[in-house]
Amino acid sequence: MERIFVGLVKCGAWGCFDEFNRLKEVTMSSVSTQIQLIQASLRSGKGSVRLMDQEIHLDHNCGIFITMNPAGKGYGDRRQLPNNLKQLFRPVVMSQPDNNLIAEQVKNLYSSFSKILTKQQHYDWGLRALKTVLHGCGASLKEVSRKGKLHKVENGGTVLSEEEVARNSLKLHTLSKLTPEDCTRFESLINDIFSIPDTNIEINEIHDAVLADVIRRSFESIGLIENERQSLAASGKNIKVHTINPKAMPRTSLLGNVDPETREWSDGILTLTAQQVYAEPPDVWSWLILDGDIDPEWIECLNSVLDDNRLLTLPSGWRIQFGQNVNFIFETHDLCKASPATISRIGVILLSEADVEAKVVINSWMKNKSNSRLLAHLIDDYLYKAVEWVANEGEVAVGKAAQTVALLQSVLVHLEDGVDSKAQFAVALIRGLGSNLSVSSRENFAKQADVEAKVVINSWMKNKSNSRLLAHLIDDYLYKAVEWVANEGEVAVGKAAQTVALLQSVLVHLEDGVDSKAQFAVALIRGLGSNLSVSSRENFAKQVLEWMGEGLSQSIDLNNLSLRCYYNSERGIIDVHRTERRRAEEVCMAISNNTGRVYQPKNAENLILFFKNIHLVKPDKWGTNMLISFLEQLIAYHGFHDDNLEWIGLDKVQIIGTMSLSPSEAQKIMLSSRFLASVRIFSMSYTDKEQLTTIYNTSMSYIVGEWIPKFQHLKTSGKIPMLVESMIKIYLEVLVYEACCIFRDKLVKEEDQSKFDNIIRQIMETDWKMADILDYLKGTFYVTDGNEAAQHKRELPPSGLPLFRLHHKDWLESVKKAILQYEKENESLGLIIIPELVQTVAKVERILTTPGGSLLLIGRSGYGRRSAIKIASSRQGARLICPSTGLRRFSKDLKWSMQLAGVEGEQVYLLVEDHHIEDESALDMVLSVLSAGEVPGLHTSEELDSIGSSLRDFARQEDFPGSLMSYFIGSMCLYFDDFLLGKI
Repeated sequence: MERIFVGLVKCGAWGCFDEFNRLKEVTMSSVSTQIQLIQASLRSGKGSVRLMDQEIHLDHNCGIFITMNPAGKGYGDRRQLPNNLKQLFRPVVMSQPDNNLIAEQVKNLYSSFSKILTKQQHYDWGLRALKTVLHGCGASLKEVSRKGKLHKVENGGTVLSEEEVARNSLKLHTLSKLTPEDCTRFESLINDIFSIPDTNIEINEIHDAVLADVIRRSFESIGLIENERQSLAASGKNIKVHTINPKAMPRTSLLGNVDPETREWSDGILTLTAQQVYAEPPDVWSWLILDGDIDPEWIECLNSVLDDNRLLTLPSGWRIQFGQNVNFIFETHDLCKASPATISRIGVILLSEADVEAKVVINSWMKNKSNSRLLAHLIDDYLYKAVEWVANEGEVAVGKAAQTVALLQSVLVHLEDGVDSKAQFAVALIRGLGSNLSVSSRENFAKQADVEAKVVINSWMKNKSNSRLLAHLIDDYLYKAVEWVANEGEVAVGKAAQTVALLQSVLVHLEDGVDSKAQFAVALIRGLGSNLSVSSRENFAKQVLEWMGEGLSQSIDLNNLSLRCYYNSERGIIDVHRTERRRAEEVCMAISNNTGRVYQPKNAENLILFFKNIHLVKPDKWGTNMLISFLEQLIAYHGFHDDNLEWIGLDKVQIIGTMSLSPSEAQKIMLSSRFLASVRIFSMSYTDKEQLTTIYNTSMSYIVGEWIPKFQHLKTSGKIPMLVESMIKIYLEVLVYEACCIFRDKLVKEEDQSKFDNIIRQIMETDWKMADILDYLKGTFYVTDGNEAAQHKRELPPSGLPLFRLHHKDWLESVKKAILQYEKENESLGLIIIPELVQTVAKVERILTTPGGSLLLIGRSGYGRRSAIKIASSRQGARLICPSTGLRRFSKDLKWSMQLAGVEGEQVYLLVEDHHIEDESALDMVLSVLSAGEVPGLHTSEELDSIGSSLRDFARQEDFPGSLMSYFIGSMCLYFDDFLLGKI
């Protein structure tokens, strides 16, 4: 600002600062001091003024003016002027233009629009909108006059009056932005204001006619033929399209920035694109499509571009004058954050969901389908009703409401490979539409979409060669088996299995046909049994054999009937954990084609970007989530801008995101509706008690199955009960100890702790006759053997260090030795050893001896939390780091800690206290380390290269298949532990 003032006073120019109150109050106060110096010198008649610590020649013809919109009243990011600044300027208020002098009937009409039509953020009935209509009237009059049709049409036609021209212009420039409800009110107002006879044309016909006229004129303006298959290249003009998502990047990357020290200007993507467009020859048409959320911070930087002068002034001093061959197109789903200053400068076309019919989407999708007759019949009978049920009665999994087009797309994905039967179509409906619903609502929807079993079977049986044998076996056994599973079976997942799903699970095993009763029995057990729990599956298999004959059991091996899941090794997976983009060079290779550089997976056919907890990324003050905007850009345009502002394409890349939410939280989550519409959604519920029992029983059966063959010397049956009894006692003791550490230590209230103890005692007494186990554990500790001489170097096995049982006396002596060792190497602790401190050290050590173990210690000051950590670090021979305060020093200490753990292989404990995380940025760093093992942007590219060179030999020795950065993160997570201390 000072440099601009120097230029004004030297050359005697008038400077007008538009949108002045968008500056911060501190900046405005500083600017007022400079303006006051200039005005004082002008009043006193001085020939110079002191600016920028030097005397500047003063030309008395200079002047300073400011213009601004009022703070509030829909204008975002505006502030009140400080009092010292108000005194420096003479105010001139423009409250409202005199529309009566501009237009007569149009003025009345616009006044009625503002009162009668609904209040929408994108409606503008001000002077700029009025000016646009009047310009349209003038252009239409010139066109009509040129064609000789203004006063009279040849061969006795009707007279085309100026009122009709004005009405057509109003429709052309207004109807496109109205909501469907306001279209009817709009036509009524038009007929009331203009005294033109009613032509009895339906509103829909008027809307279609006006829309067709808009499309025709748009096509004519760029030379396109009115054919939906024509592209921009078919216009006969050289058209270049530049697409930018303004919210998928920081503001400085979009608009550029000035280095505060060197004053060097660095272009942003928008300013660089503007320069490229400006350099194009006049015969090249350029479209700048800014596809993303709109807020005043970035779009009002283009106010002068959207005005009649079409001028963009860069901070570097370069002024770019756009010609008529440059068009700006803004695409967004919401204008609630746009101010009237923006709305009045742009034309608006509202594409309402009510304007998009489901049949139009389906007809477009059906054009290239081979079995379109069957599909069309099923779609007409079921799809539209199912979509209507989901939209009106279904409870969506995320957000408040699902969009019709998004619902249709979720079904069409499952119909891409075609359907051969009504059953397949029903399954596609349940999977496609049901994935958008909550678990409870999905079950209700599945009941609505369920079909009779015989209808499914008859449709499937049409093209089967051995239909006689199949029909006989199906009639005798299949329906009976499905009924048994539905009524008596215990399903593995969910509460109840649907008929269609059960039948499909059997028909898959019957596709290749059956030649015998035994094959059909195997298909029944494998197909229907896959839906059941382990215990219920065995009962079902026995029931099938009972139905089909005892002799069948000799030809079927029930022990070999199992289900296996296979990992697809052809796909690489990156766990991103709430970060934005990672270094694509690690997992992708760059190739060049006619569109520029494109990244493709290096060592896999496809690449999956996995984003964990995407809803936790904080939105900015305008409600936009930058990560979501970045993902929208990847999905819609398959690429991104790198640090050099170059567009990088992505090929063979898929995106998966997760959110851990309760049903109530899922309804309140505010993610972009455009993002939710562009992805497929699937909601999963928590596992219930029955499912957990099945999972744990299966897991424990594998563990016990590995133990039993190892006891080869236990041949006598009398020894086995003794072994089992001893194992049970030890196992229960360890189980209760771990349960107390995992669950009881999280309880705050003594009342809750007492309830937990009573539950443990009741279970131990009822099932195992061991009610005194908690009393026994009060004097027992499970700890490691310690390693004070480790010198910060110690390898941890993947499952952590083994824990040994010590009684209170032995553990107390070990703690005292650790205190003496710490005081010898560091400072004196001056501790009074109390039982709570001894217990805390044991529990801290239990966490720290697992790789990447992190701990949150909450308690009052003086309880001994910090001392317990110091004692545990001394016992384990680990390096304890207490970071400095201040974000910059905290970042430096965190970086050092990560390098010690990841490069040097030292066991590092990082002690983070509540005063460290008062800055949310520091807390975000800690959370990123805990969840992902890294902090994006913490290390510079040079530091990352240095880390990679240090670890290259180690990774080669271990035959590590991943990147060096992945090796560093793995090593860091193995040796890095984090503490968070909180006060109550």
